[in-house]
Amino acid sequence: VDWEAILSCDSEESCRHVGFLYARPFAEIGRSRSLVLLFFFLFFAFWLFNMGNTYHTLRDSADMRHYYKERLGILSDDILATMEWSEVVSRLVQQQHVTPFCVVQDDITALEIANIIMREDNFVISLTNHRAFTSRLPPWIPPRLVYTRAVQGCLRTAIFRWAFDSRSRLSEEFLTCPRKLASRLRYMGVLTLLLVLPVLIFVTLVFFMRHAEEFRSHRTSPFRREWTDYGKWTFREFNELRHQFKERMRSAQLVAEDYVQATRPPTPLRDSLQRFVKFVAGSVLAVLLIVALWDDTPLFFVKIMDKNLLWYLAFFGFLFAVADNAEDGSQNQSQTLVSGAPLVMHTEMMRLARCTHFLPASWRPPAPLAAM
Repeated sequence: VDWEAILSCDSEESCRHVGFLYARPFAEIGRSRSLVLLFFFLFFAFWLFNMGNTYHTLRDSADMRHYYKERLGILSDDILATMEWSEVVSRLVQQQHVTPFCVVQDDITALEIANIIMREDNFVISLTNHRAFTSRLPPWIPPRLVYTRAVQGCLRTAIFRWAFDSRSRLSEEFLTCPRKLASRLRYMGVLTLLLVLPVLIFVTLVFFMRHAEEFRSHRTSPFRREWTDYGKWTFREFNELRHQFKERMRSAQLVAEDYVQATRPPTPLRDSLQRFVKFVAGSVLAVLLIVALWDDTPLFFVKIMDKNLLWYLAFFGFLFAVADNAEDGSQNQSQTLVSGAPLVMHTEMMRLARCTHFLPASWRPPAPLAAM
């Protein structure tokens, strides 16, 4: 794609003669186009890798679906959706007595099933609790950067690919040769350093497209707070399955929003500013929509400060959506609590601690307030 030619067209006449594609893309490859070509091949290799993983995942899912139907008697996904996980586990325990699927031992318990499912995640939880990934970080590097998906993928590859033997037990080499683990971590660090630029571009594009779609479809605020992956691994407990943890974090998200609201004193100025921005953006947007319905030609050729009206239509549409969502969020907050009151903040913090199962010293209130 000839992006320079596309970005250079500024009128109907100039855009009419623009070629969107290079006639001979490999004729003159400079430094910038060589870098783009390298990124393209890296992304293509990453796509092939994901296709391979998708194939293995679909194959394993088909085998699991067949086992659920033939062995556990769960004939459809609708039946599975209405079942509790404990009932599925009880059928697995009974199936071990009828047709053993675990050849290491005769009986299997619900705890052992959870240990098998949570094997790698339990290791990550333990390493997080012991601060194995963050204890030697410089002060200017936040711990949450270690728990990004790219870094965690490298760590899981370096650790768990060689941690278990053919019987899914910890190998003797993994326990007795820490130097090999250190060398693998160094190799993964060098590889990550070489791929940091394309990975950064890829993550930025995925982040923009995912959150733009969420904002359009669910009307969520682009400034909405979310738990970081570092916080989630800190809150997670041993043998806590993913669906159980997601449900707990969903409750913790709502309680955390209530706590943030309780720490804020009422600000009529902010509410007035939101309503003002919504009114101005909505008025301009209504005029532009009327112009577009009457004749869309002015949207492309009428310019204000070197921007056509189509740009202003998108800008004020985004501004109106942000202001409207912020106003709805402020109206949905509970009005029965007095924001900024110490007792209210302490109550909301204790609710948050019950959801997160985490109460560090920095979260704890002073002794006289806790005694109340």
